[in-house]
Amino acid sequence: MNRTLMIMAGFIAVALLAGGAFMAARLLNAGDSGTGGGQGNINIVAEDSGGGAFALSLDIKPAPELPPTPPETGGVFVRREDNSIFVGTGEIDVTAEAKNDGPPTLSVNFSGPVLEVVVTRDTTLYRDETEFPTPGQAASGEQSVQQIVTLVDSLDELGPNTKNAELQIWGTRSGDRVVAQVLVYRILGSI
Repeated sequence: MNRTLMIMAGFIAVALLAGGAFMAARLLNAGDSGTGGGQGNINIVAEDSGGGAFALSLDIKPAPELPPTPPETGGVFVRREDNSIFVGTGEIDVTAEAKNDGPPTLSVNFSGPVLEVVVTRDTTLYRDETEFPTPGQAASGEQSVQQIVTLVDSLDELGPNTKNAELQIWGTRSGDRVVAQVLVYRILGSI
């Protein structure tokens, strides 16, 4: 049985096609003109090949450890060079396809500019560990979810082999460069 999962979060849309077992996906919201970010509502719509449908609206409550202001930018990991992480912004589409016998294959596209995020020794780093309900775990309707982040010592997890990660960055922006004060990341394979 095939199921389709569509998640829309601000400027981010996720389409997940799965054969067999149902899969869940989630991205951080993008905000202000497609280059910012912040938590808010995520709308999940799932449909299987039999016409069954599910709709869930998640109100994401930001983790208390994070700054109370919206992030300067948010988006998807493009590459890393030394202390700089390059983030794809704008409208972000993530498609995941899985066969009954294999892991999902993710494809990430974005429409906005690539911003350079400079990480310094003073940058506070977090990994997003938030768990989101799937259509099999929750009824249709509205639900609140508390974002959970874990303090980490380094961004070693984001390296040359990283293919799909989402980021939120608070800091000082100058043109296409942001010096990060706080950075939150989530490896999309962990959704």
